[in-house]
Amino acid sequence: MSFNYELMIIASDDPYPTYKWMRDNDPVHYSEVEDIWVLSRYADVVDAFKDWKTWSSQRRGNLVNDMPERIGLTLGTTDPPRHRWARGIVNKAFTPRTVADLGALLNRAISPNTLPGSSTPRRTSPFAASATTST
Repeated sequence: MSFNYELMIIASDDPYPTYKWMRDNDPVHYSEVEDIWVLSRYADVVDAFKDWKTWSSQRRGNLVNDMPERIGLTLGTTDPPRHRWARGIVNKAFTPRTVADLGALLNRAISPNTLPGSSTPRRTSPFAASATTST
């Protein structure tokens, strides 16, 4: 079977049979169409996270659509040793207590932006948008 993974598979009615086929037949798949590697087995993903020299985030980013100007400037787009240094700073800032203290603030900011009786967001809240795009 000739197969090329396409990102829009996630929008299909049921992508899971394709994911199963990939796990069984092509667990480390290179998609020529998307120019990406797709890992479909948990153990392979865990191994890739440990092998930053082969699966570098700094070469191209870690998202399919990472902006080139962002690569190497965020935790998700750096490799060791720079990643370890930045992660150490973040770990000190986001202690379990600090994160717990932020819970009430986050709940107040998020609650008005969810569907009634649900935890599903109705839209991206201004809080979330500003928190993820500030530099």
